[in-house]
Amino acid sequence: MKSFPKKIINPKLTLSSIVNLLEAKPLINNYNPNVVPESFFAADLMSDILAFVDSNALILTGLVNIQSIRTAQISDAVAVIYVRGKIPEPETVELAKKINMPIFVTKNSMFECCGRIYLALYYPELLNLQKR
Repeated sequence: MKSFPKKIINPKLTLSSIVNLLEAKPLINNYNPNVVPESFFAADLMSDILAFVDSNALILTGLVNIQSIRTAQISDAVAVIYVRGKIPEPETVELAKKINMPIFVTKNSMFECCGRIYLALYYPELLNLQKR
């Protein structure tokens, strides 16, 4: 059995490359494509995010109400990506614009997004094989 890598192979995974990797669409065009998240967190429970997320994280969630943006702001997140094709409520988008929080939506499941990010961080060569 292959052991998990102890360190990230691809530490320069930018927000732009993540958006492309997850086939995500920006809901507001206010993001710096060169930002590199320091960590990633996927949850639908905002209490889990508040309890465990590190600052400068990219948050993946299916919760589309205004609390997702408030939680991202408190957590000092770099962006929020809504999974499963869920579209945030209008007041959620308005708050994100107001506080300059980049938000995106992807049709992919949370599991798929986490798997793709994991591969991009630890086994980027496998992503290249999938595209052939």
